[in-house]
Amino acid sequence: MQQKQHQPQPNHRHHQHHQQTTPTTPNWCPTLDMIVSSSQSFLLLIMEALQND
Repeated sequence: MQQKQHQPQPNHRHHQHHQQTTPTTPNWCPTLDMIVSSSQSFLLLIMEALQND
């Protein structure tokens, strides 16, 4: 009975760790997307400024 009670603890800990890792990925994706799109528009701005000069 002691072994049965000891088993759910590591299982719950593993589930908590997996849940913490999951929200980090979707949160990171939009940030990376924003950086890419903002640097793309920044590059276009620089290219336009160079052409105007």
